Amino acid sequence: MPSPVSQREAAVLPREGAFRAGEVGEAGGGRRSWGRRLRGEARPFLVFVLAWLFLSVSMNARYPAWRFHDPHRFWFLPSPDVTLLFGGLCVLGRLRRRLPSWAVGALVGLFLLCRVLRVGDGITGRFYKRTFSIVVDGPLVGELVRLLWSTTPHGTFALGAAALAGAFVGLALGARAALRYAEGYLARPGGRAAFGGAVAIFGALSVVAPRPDLPQHRNGAFGTSAVARLTHETDFLLHLAGLRQERWRPLREASARVEALPAALPGLGGADVFLFLVESYGHAVVSVPAVREGVEPAWRRAERELGAAGYAARSSWLEAPTYGGGSWLAQASLASGAKIADQFAHHLLADSGSKSLVWALRRAGYRAVFASPAITRRWEHERFFAFDKVYSAPDFGYRGPAFSWATMPDQFAIDVVHRREVEGRSGAGPLFLQYALVSSHGPFDVQPPLVDDWARLGDGSVYHELEPVAFRGLTWANQHEAGGAYARAIAYDVEVLTAYLTQKAPARALFVVLGDHQPTPELTGGDPAWTVPVHVISRDPALLAPFERRGYGPGLTPSGAPRPMESLLFTLFESYASG
Repeated sequence: MPSPVSQREAAVLPREGAFRAGEVGEAGGGRRSWGRRLRGEARPFLVFVLAWLFLSVSMNARYPAWRFHDPHRFWFLPSPDVTLLFGGLCVLGRLRRRLPSWAVGALVGLFLLCRVLRVGDGITGRFYKRTFSIVVDGPLVGELVRLLWSTTPHGTFALGAAALAGAFVGLALGARAALRYAEGYLARPGGRAAFGGAVAIFGALSVVAPRPDLPQHRNGAFGTSAVARLTHETDFLLHLAGLRQERWRPLREASARVEALPAALPGLGGADVFLFLVESYGHAVVSVPAVREGVEPAWRRAERELGAAGYAARSSWLEAPTYGGGSWLAQASLASGAKIADQFAHHLLADSGSKSLVWALRRAGYRAVFASPAITRRWEHERFFAFDKVYSAPDFGYRGPAFSWATMPDQFAIDVVHRREVEGRSGAGPLFLQYALVSSHGPFDVQPPLVDDWARLGDGSVYHELEPVAFRGLTWANQHEAGGAYARAIAYDVEVLTAYLTQKAPARALFVVLGDHQPTPELTGGDPAWTVPVHVISRDPALLAPFERRGYGPGLTPSGAPRPMESLLFTLFESYASG
């Protein structure tokens, strides 16, 4: 409940009717008194407008999602939530009551929460084309910090962290000061009248305002309310148990389907299966001109070299479960046979008791190996995936430099696993080798060179002697300029895989190469497609025939209708379950 005004507070609040004509006490007549009155009112009104603007911006601004959602044009519009709050302060002022300190603290906390949600929406909208959720995305904050630490100069990172902390404290202090000033200003009849006039003007402008092209960011001459956003977040929390059951259902169904798969793959005839997940290899390779110009020549060279070595390729599209990031979601979708589109579903997977398609491959006689240089600590989903062997970053024994986010070059990782698992295989059974390649990870500023002689790779120390391929000035803030660098990163992996297949890989095997997701929307120009290329390559026409029947086109240029990524390994079982 608002508290009555104390004597001390009443002393600083303006008196009712303090500006009645003739009370100014200025000799010289009413005209001069009114002039002084207007000049005296101008400064408090201006400060009040600044307080209104400050609180509205904290509700309205979606930064950093400016490039494609472009709400920065409306950051200055009055927030309807702040406007209603000020209306409440008008009532309190008329009753000569004041907000208690706990209510001001709660309101400041609400403004901070709205700012977290707006910034979260900005980041996830700009880089991942989805809405932020505290429950779903909160656990990933640590990953974001590690990503920025590994891809940003440490001095810049420290300054940015300090600036962020300062901004958060400044917002809290500024919100409190703005609320208290507005409270005092609206306690005055003149202040309430000025505020009412301003609201009437914005209301009239809303009637004649053109239809907004971005209705999610303005409503007439006002910004949009944060109530819907807060309600959405609250509703998610209140229905968490029900959502958990709802999300578990497709996981159980996919697991039952996995357990019903045949226990043998005679159609493969004991051929090894290699699955290469290429980081950020998405539809942008054909939709963005600067990228297409760099990738298409690499495809053509690869087709010639693979053809000369007796290979043929068939290509199509897959629909990825994520956009701009979240490679682990693509990996989980492939292994589970269910679409894992967010961190909430990903966490459920670990506790679901589901059987993975990797488990089914092992049951079919394959030794399953996962090579992931991006894993730098304990992998929480190792039990679900059920690989026989997982190579995380320390297991490679790499002694070379990192390349921006990538802990080691893809060529080196492929070579290590080849030496230990393919050349050094101890059993007679076939191999299923899955690689999560990392050299094409953003921000694409520092990339490894291709080493023509694989024998030089050793423990990776050779990379200290080689000049990296650098694109100076590229950061997460200017990915719209990264088209050429991204194209080179994809072309590098195409070249590495071509060299591996033609120089080192086993003669009879099935190679599947696919992207995990599109690069960031800023790089793709907001390309609406969530699709990624998929290529199947082999020297054995019989191994390619099932994919040809499913509409995969010849060569490395993808064609045909996209299929869900989670269906890929089911397709493999369906294709080779009979001899």
